[in-house]
Amino acid sequence: EWCFLPSAAYLAEEALPCQPVPDVSEELSRQLEDILSTYCRDSNQEGPGEDNGQNEPVELDESEKGRSESPRNEDQEQSCPEINGEKEGPRGISDESGERDHKRVQEKKKPRGLGKEITLLMQTLNTLSTSEEKLAALCKKYAELLEEHRNSQKQMKILQKKQTQLAQEKDHLRSEHNKAVLARTKLESLCRELQRHNRTLKEEGVQRAREEEEKRKEVTSHFQVMLNDIQLQMEQHNERNSKLRQENMELAERLKKLIEQYELREEG
Repeated sequence: EWCFLPSAAYLAEEALPCQPVPDVSEELSRQLEDILSTYCRDSNQEGPGEDNGQNEPVELDESEKGRSESPRNEDQEQSCPEINGEKEGPRGISDESGERDHKRVQEKKKPRGLGKEITLLMQTLNTLSTSEEKLAALCKKYAELLEEHRNSQKQMKILQKKQTQLAQEKDHLRSEHNKAVLARTKLESLCRELQRHNRTLKEEGVQRAREEEEKRKEVTSHFQVMLNDIQLQMEQHNERNSKLRQENMELAERLKKLIEQYELREEG
């Protein structure tokens, strides 16, 4: 009995690898590009324009400062009354850093301070003899307080403008922070998804390699069994052919002897 070899189409189907799983790397790359283009473009477009307007400090011009402070200093130096042989020093402007705390302290101490100033003013007026001198002293004091009030108003406007700009900068920084947090959240989610995808690909690769190895071993074993069967059948056919050849030779000898006997009979 002959054993037929499998066809080439069958062997090709057996040796065909599994179809690859659709790759999602392109989708993950596209999501990453979307995140980077969205948040990096927003920060690049919004950042410089707003920072340029917010980081510039608002200050008075030097000439305006000189005009506003020099008359005040001169009036204060000239109009400071002598009390017990000592001059009353000019008031200094509080630092911007402690403006709010200083205002609270001033509001608490305001009645007591005003009472002290009124007392000092009354003592100064009592040292003057005529009403004209007292009126002139009051006018100087009023002019001094008016100038101080104007400077305080200017300083307050500057501080209010700076406060507005700081509030805008704070809102801008908070918005940038929220965008950065959102971008970080999306990037973390994308990284987790990429890790899961890589882990899945690795497991699928290992499983596919294992299946391919098993199929290769199975096909190799199948071919080996088929080759052994063919070799056994060839040996069996060789033995049968040898026997048939031997039988044919014996039959030829017999036939030759019969022909010789027949010829001898014909001659006799």
